[in-house]
Amino acid sequence: KTGYIVFRSITRHRQVKCFPWRETTSELHPKTVSALDILFKTIRGEFHSIRAIQCVSMSSSSIPKDEYLKRYLEPKKGKHRRYNDVTVKYISGDLPETLDAFYSETADDLPFSSTTHEEAPTVVRKKAPQKTEAEKSKELATAKKQAELEARYDVWNRGIKTVQETYEKLKQQEYESSKPLARYADDEDLTKHLKSQIHAEDPMAQYFAKKEQKKKKKKKHKRSSSASSGDEDSPERPRYQGPEPPPNRYGIAPGYRWDGVDRSNGFEQKIVDEVTRRRLDREAAQQWAMEDM
Repeated sequence: KTGYIVFRSITRHRQVKCFPWRETTSELHPKTVSALDILFKTIRGEFHSIRAIQCVSMSSSSIPKDEYLKRYLEPKKGKHRRYNDVTVKYISGDLPETLDAFYSETADDLPFSSTTHEEAPTVVRKKAPQKTEAEKSKELATAKKQAELEARYDVWNRGIKTVQETYEKLKQQEYESSKPLARYADDEDLTKHLKSQIHAEDPMAQYFAKKEQKKKKKKKHKRSSSASSGDEDSPERPRYQGPEPPPNRYGIAPGYRWDGVDRSNGFEQKIVDEVTRRRLDREAAQQWAMEDM
């Protein structure tokens, strides 16, 4: 029996192959030897998934080989239209008498892949679509604003005064470590340090003490005025600027966003009243004890 084996494969190249097929039966080989097993071993490196196999016998009275191949290898219409771009390759001319002759003649023509599907690299496709420039700029602006807020609240939670003192202390230590070990009379830092000291026997001590107090008071007033502005963008933490809040045991002021409504259960007020009552009772008892003296 003689015919063609048509392989339709879904591979990287989407190729359709047509190979000669022959079955022989003889006295030396009583079993029918099919070329199908040999062809599977030959083309398994190229065809990883076989879609369809057509084994059709062709007698001497059938249609010509070209018409036969055109009929079976032409892409079908309808649901098979996605295979219209395949490359159809088949064997032209007379068929070889044996399979060995066919293999020797067509070994160079078959484009066997040097890389099998086990060795091929994995192709990862992105599930999400690419973002536009407007979306990227919006995400960048949001991340920048969030980073600024986190940095500001980090300073507020640690304490602005504590952070400033720590920074100034480290800066002073770095400056002192850069100076030489020996100090001389013309050292400016040493002269400034000696001038800032106030001695009790100095006749100008009272004058310099008042001057130093005025400087500290002015600096403190400037810092408090900037903090009381209530602006969230100011470096200082804003303070509450509203009616007098109810007292508490620790003297903690409310937040600058408080609306003035007392939503507590009144426990702090009871504690303050009890402390005040005990203090008044203690003072009254002390006065009664000293009445006869």
